[in-house]
Amino acid sequence: MRLEKSLAIKAAAIIAIGSWSVIGTMKLPNELDPSVSIKGTQSSTGRELFLNSCARCHGDDAKGDKGPDLTNPRRQSKWASSNEPLVNKINKGGLFMPKFGKKLTPEQIKEIADYIRTLGK
Repeated sequence: MRLEKSLAIKAAAIIAIGSWSVIGTMKLPNELDPSVSIKGTQSSTGRELFLNSCARCHGDDAKGDKGPDLTNPRRQSKWASSNEPLVNKINKGGLFMPKFGKKLTPEQIKEIADYIRTLGK
């Protein structure tokens, strides 16, 4: 019984020390790359937000990859008069597009939409 208790205490100590060493290597938000957008932190430009959130599917130049070409005049005409359709799409996602409404702030989504609208000009 005493041996089992001793082994349990040692195991708990090893786990605790291991946990602290893992936690010690984790980066806090202020230690991350400043170009990475995190909800609740100071907003970046629309282009930076686009590169961090959208480019993996739409490409760095927004000309499409897995996702559609956002510079296409036909597609740009869908939101030429208002940000609303584009903001809704970014918020709610689409068939293959993820929802960003819970990942980004409304201000960040608006900045992305503003940036995308400039690509057709």
